Amino acid sequence: MQASFDVSGMPQLLFVFNTLAPREASNLVRATVHAVSRAVADDIKAAAPVDTGNLRDAIRISRRKAQRGSARSVVTFNRRRPKNGAAQKKSAFYWKFQEYGTQSQPAQPFVGPVVQRFNRDMGSIWREHFGKKLMQKLARDALNAAP
Repeated sequence: MQASFDVSGMPQLLFVFNTLAPREASNLVRATVHAVSRAVADDIKAAAPVDTGNLRDAIRISRRKAQRGSARSVVTFNRRRPKNGAAQKKSAFYWKFQEYGTQSQPAQPFVGPVVQRFNRDMGSIWREHFGKKLMQKLARDALNAAP
């Protein structure tokens, strides 16, 4: 599952980001993409069926290295890594069976509806998270600039 974004509008903001603060702009975009991915992962976790809890525990979000000028975060179903020699939890490989069904089990989609909703509302979700991250950055800068 991949998403790309085209930020248009607000020409003054884009001018400032592109000319005066390109590094801060890329950091802000990377943080916003990760925040949107976190929201998707949280909604998928909330919609996931609960039998043993392995499925919800296996939903992870991670930043991935991307090409120049882009940011990437992915939501995956990975097993947990053991800590301090603890037993490793079972993988949730069966998420595909839940999502798409099998010959003997009907489909119980929980990822598809969340992704469709996020695709439909991506503009407003992006603006909301971008605004939050921008306000957090400005607050941090103001706090650091205070004598």
